[in-house]
Amino acid sequence: MEESCCYLHPDFTAALRCVACDRPICDTCRVKKDERGICYPCYAVEERPGEAPPPELDLPTVPLIGGPDRPGLAGAPKRVLRAVVVGGTAALFIAFLWGKLVFFLRYDTLYFALFAVLGVAISVSMAGSYRRSIPRGVIGGACCALCILLHLVFLGYDQLVADRETARALKQVSWADLVVPLFRAVALSMDPRDWGILLVGTAMGGFVSGAGGVEQAMAPPPVENTASTSEA
Repeated sequence: MEESCCYLHPDFTAALRCVACDRPICDTCRVKKDERGICYPCYAVEERPGEAPPPELDLPTVPLIGGPDRPGLAGAPKRVLRAVVVGGTAALFIAFLWGKLVFFLRYDTLYFALFAVLGVAISVSMAGSYRRSIPRGVIGGACCALCILLHLVFLGYDQLVADRETARALKQVSWADLVVPLFRAVALSMDPRDWGILLVGTAMGGFVSGAGGVEQAMAPPPVENTASTSEA
């Protein structure tokens, strides 16, 4: 069939057309116990004769970019792009807060790393509508690694500008010229503990991002026939 978007989940590619209303639906919206290929709203109407099929059904989807009025690309490419954008933004924001917190508290703990990794990983998972995906796991792991490195970069920069003479000298240098030297300095100054946090955080972030959520959890529950026994 021609590729189109599910009318209940505009972010998902349609897998078939409902045999009752002939509208495109994804595999999530297909009633699993009915082999004909029917959507949940039409199935509910068949269970309750006399009711017209509703035009839309408010399902707990999690679109962060796009929607019914801005469907964009359908399927995996859109979710991957969304995961990259959201994950990178979350990594940058969380790393900035993490670096500031460590600078002012004068100490760093594994709990900070745990919360940062979970925050980035959950952001990537949400951006992919909680669907299992190996590419999104790779994106989540990369974003978590970026967050860990960036927090060290922000921390190192704050330590440099804490000295007044160094701060005055750095005002003459743009951020673009500082990024590469700061990353190089961070890589050379990392001890085994920092490398361990980087590796474990990357693995954990990739697992949480790639395995987070279950696609079937977004499907509406099967509609039970609630007709009274007197009408039977």
